[in-house]
Amino acid sequence: MAYDDELLKLQGPRLRGLTGTWRSKAQEEAFDPRQLIPKVGLDPIPPLHNIIVFERWDTYGHDQIWSMYPDGSNAVNISNSQTFDGDPCISPDRSHIVFHRGILPGTYGIYKMAFDGSGQVGLTPPAPGTLGDLAPCWSPDASKIAFSRNSQIWVMSASGTGAHPLMSYPTNPFCIDHAPAWKPDGSEIAFWRESGGTSAIMVVGVSGSATPQYVTSPMAGWFDAWPAWKPDGLEIAFWRNDGKEAGVWKVGADGTGEVKLSHPDSKRGVSDWACCWSPDGLSLAFGRSPNTEFQIWTMTANGASPPQPISKPPKGPQRLIRFIDSQPSWA
Repeated sequence: MAYDDELLKLQGPRLRGLTGTWRSKAQEEAFDPRQLIPKVGLDPIPPLHNIIVFERWDTYGHDQIWSMYPDGSNAVNISNSQTFDGDPCISPDRSHIVFHRGILPGTYGIYKMAFDGSGQVGLTPPAPGTLGDLAPCWSPDASKIAFSRNSQIWVMSASGTGAHPLMSYPTNPFCIDHAPAWKPDGSEIAFWRESGGTSAIMVVGVSGSATPQYVTSPMAGWFDAWPAWKPDGLEIAFWRNDGKEAGVWKVGADGTGEVKLSHPDSKRGVSDWACCWSPDGLSLAFGRSPNTEFQIWTMTANGASPPQPISKPPKGPQRLIRFIDSQPSWA
């Protein structure tokens, strides 16, 4: 995109951190990036780099895709529909967002839109009488989309054609596969499989011909879900509920070196939810419920620094509504 190219050419040598990519003082004075940002109404859409998109639900039943800077500022409703939108995923070239949409609760299809919310189009419209399609993700070259369909992992072209199951499934499957995540080099897809009262993270080659391999081990009463590949493909972050706490963990792509990263205060009802990596692999964003609401929080990928909340509920009369922010995607 032209405005993104201009922003990228002006990047200075200063530190890339949670608050974004910094520019030198002279560059900041000479250039106002807001001039290059497309607008929806009166709200500027953040530039197409170092941005977090997420799902926001409220007690009035609105479920929409929002975007914001990594410091939580400039939050904008970009899907802005009267439907139920969730599970956003930013395309590798940062030009589009794919997400699921429910015309009615419980029946979903995969949709795609430009980063400013324009050009919304259904790739797999909701099918009445079925759970439908959920949790889409892009292939690294943006040519394909993986998603969950009726407890199976499916793949289709980015235009919505050629949808097919990634693997061979029995007529009456004994498991539930969900939330695919494409490895950055394009060779594998991670997902979580629920079976026998527990769930674990698995990976399978993109051909789907090989047997899926466990990355985390199924444990009675434990639930591992929502895998997210580190940008270098060496680690997978995921959500784990071990019966005591629901937090963010990470593990090596080969299944070794499990590390617990977040430590929610479960005694106070705090729990964490699905996570994603920052583009540089140094930070993670995730959902957390510190009280009756979920917010998007960030933390360093090694868990060394305390997590910080970044998404902020709207002010004014809307503050009386309870909000749930979750399912972040960072690019």
